[in-house]
This record gives sequence, C-alpha cells and structure tokens, in this order.
Amino acid sequence: MPHLEPAVAAAAALTNLALNRPAMQSSTSTWSRWPEPERDASGANNGSISGQAGFHTALEARPWWQVDLQCDGLIQHIEIINRQHYAQRLRHFTILGSLDGRDWRVLHRKTTPTVFGATDLVPYVAAFPHGELARFVRVQLEGRDCLHFDECRVLGTVATPAEAATRRLALEQAALRRQFLPPGRSGKIVALDGFAIFADQGN
Repeated sequence: MPHLEPAVAAAAALTNLALNRPAMQSSTSTWSRWPEPERDASGANNGSISGQAGFHTALEARPWWQVDLQCDGLIQHIEIINRQHYAQRLRHFTILGSLDGRDWRVLHRKTTPTVFGATDLVPYVAAFPHGELARFVRVQLEGRDCLHFDECRVLGTVATPAEAATRRLALEQAALRRQFLPPGRSGKIVALDGFAIFADQGN
C-alpha cells in the first residue's frame, strides 16, 4: 500500500509522465474555462501552478479527472496541488490506475478530513515505494460536489517492455485470485489454454 510523505528530493530525478498528456474530466460547468472536457481538463497537467483551478467539473456525484500517460508508466509519486479557494472540497478522494482506460484499480484513498493547500502550494503526495504500473491515472472525488484542483503530477519512469510484461502478469494473476480464489482456501491460479484454473494447496 502507498504511504504519504512530504515531497522529497529524490522525486526531482523522476519524470512528470502526465505533463501535457491528453486529459479528460467527467463534466464541465459554467465555471470551466472551456466547454470541451478535454480542453478544460488540460489545465490541470500543463505545468502551470498558480493555486487557482486548472479545471472545473459540474456539481455531481463522484466527479473525476484523468490523464492518459500514453505509455506504461512505473509510477513512484502522484502529487496534487490544490486550488486554494474552496480547497476544502478536495478532502476525500480516490486515485485510480488503469492499463486500458476501462478496468480501474484503486492506487490510493484519502480518507482523512484534513484540508491541504488552502494557504500554500505544498502538494498532497501519494507515494508508491515499489512503483505502480498504469497508463491512465484518475482522481475521483468521493461524494457529491464539484471537482477542481490546480495541477496533477505523475512522477515516475517509462517501464521497459520487460518490466511492463512482468507487472501486467502480476496484476492479472492478482485479479484472478480475487475473482476465483475460494474463501478460506490457499493456492494459486494457473493459466492453461486460456482458462484460469485454481490449484488448491489446502488440506
């Protein structure tokens, strides 16, 4: 599981994989700079930091913003710089990752009531010491409200083909275990001729 820590010097050696990549958001509103969701969303990963809203969704249930890294990224840190005005809206949110933009997995949840960034530009940092493989990263607000923040940085490296293949296989096997492993049993999932087979190691 990721843990929170202050932004560290080591992060400076990583690449912002989200910078100027295609972005999208769940909706636009009268407070959006642009009527097109793709264009409005691009304000949150353009590298410009001001403490203002980089984008703005409508008032809705679980609004989201996402970015397509256009690569298999091995993510080490995700940093979110809040909008200073109405910073309290971004208290409870979930960061999700996806390899294809359809199947999403939770990378991190912020469940504490603390408000960050109301008086400074210090980012909220979700750190992944072992790296998380993803092509798409989504920030989703929990509850019903507008979603807006200044900037999202996804710091990491582009995975090599070997790294991506290994990580993808591990994620697929973990998903199969969650789906097929009987409660209270130990064992492993074996792929055979396109089928997932549970090899029971229990008594």
